[in-house]
Amino acid sequence: MHNLKKRLKILFVYGTFSPFVKRDFEVLDKHFAVTKIECGLGIQKLNPLILFKIARGVKNSHITYSWFAGFVSALTVTFAKILSRRSIVVVGGAEVISLPEIRYGFLQSPFLKILTKYVLNQADHLLPVSDFLKGKTLQILSSELHKKVKLIYNGIDPANYKPNFKKEPYVITACYLSKKNLIRKGILTFFDCARNMPEVSFVLIYIRVDNTINKLINQSPKNLRFIENPPTSELIEWYQKATVYCQLSRMETFGVALAEAMLCECIPVTTAEGALMEVAGNTGFIVPFGDSEKTICAIKKAFLKKNGASARKHIMKKFNLQQREQKIKKLINNCITTD
Repeated sequence: MHNLKKRLKILFVYGTFSPFVKRDFEVLDKHFAVTKIECGLGIQKLNPLILFKIARGVKNSHITYSWFAGFVSALTVTFAKILSRRSIVVVGGAEVISLPEIRYGFLQSPFLKILTKYVLNQADHLLPVSDFLKGKTLQILSSELHKKVKLIYNGIDPANYKPNFKKEPYVITACYLSKKNLIRKGILTFFDCARNMPEVSFVLIYIRVDNTINKLINQSPKNLRFIENPPTSELIEWYQKATVYCQLSRMETFGVALAEAMLCECIPVTTAEGALMEVAGNTGFIVPFGDSEKTICAIKKAFLKKNGASARKHIMKKFNLQQREQKIKKLINNCITTD
């Protein structure tokens, strides 16, 4: 049976190999013969050879599996239709969102809106990673297509993210740092909290997207530390040492870093935006977006609560990687048996 499953060929297509994309690849590769194609972000990043690679990959596969309902998945789904292959698309973020006040979401662009709707309509299976995203996806589709939408939460391996160090009075957040993300990720609120809590150590862990960080460093309070692009082992150590993890975003369609930190028993302080309340559950504190005063109060309460164990328990129960693995595996096996 194992050898039979390994002969099932999956074409795995994505923009960049981010941690949550990598997790799905590793899950699929355990059970099936997987070929992956990295296409880069944005149409302008596409190498002309990508079109040929995707077409050939679809032809040589049984099922296609694409991350994000964008241009790359549009190509993949189109070839899958032409060559009578089954297609799965993970709905993972901005594809079904429109927030003009912060210029976020595919649906603001007429072209991307058409592209997204095409992918959602043509794919055989749609896998939103949060209930929030499932609702947004269903709003776009006609009712007769709702049956192809299946919620499968993002999953994190609790064996890789677990408590270790003694908790210290750190407040941390992690993000891709860019000019656009200053608002969307609530970084300005995080800075304001640091300025008004000089007795507490704040840590911003980031991956540099542009040069926004240069200005921030010059204006930052002394109790705010910057950690750029740490290896995974160091990132986990920060999760393990920190008492509080802040996700003060205007929009999050899941919140992988939040879930990772909670597995390491950080107490979450988050907004109620997007899927954040799904991830945080009732284990932390919810604050209004952009409200520094209430966020400071929540951080102070979090230090007193010492409820990290319940945060880990919540993530293990609802967002365990094994659950995602079993559901994706079952879906793919059903695709094959029903063809």
